[in-house]
Amino acid sequence: MNGNHETLNVERDFWYMSESGCEEFRVWAEWYRVSQVMKCLCKGLENPKNIFKGIPLSFPKINNDNEAMVQGFRARIAAL
Repeated sequence: MNGNHETLNVERDFWYMSESGCEEFRVWAEWYRVSQVMKCLCKGLENPKNIFKGIPLSFPKINNDNEAMVQGFRARIAAL
């Protein structure tokens, strides 16, 4: 079941997100990347896919000068 915020996120509408909400996902993405690097060290496993492939590097309606916020948006899209 998805709530209205999840539906907005899938549509890449993040008007309500706070900086702390973006930070949570940015940190999640950092740890996710670490786990992917560790998986690459294991023989016999496929190389992990890039979860950020196709996700824009900037977004309309937000301050794209705030790198942490942009990375938080990108991470939230990847997570969903």
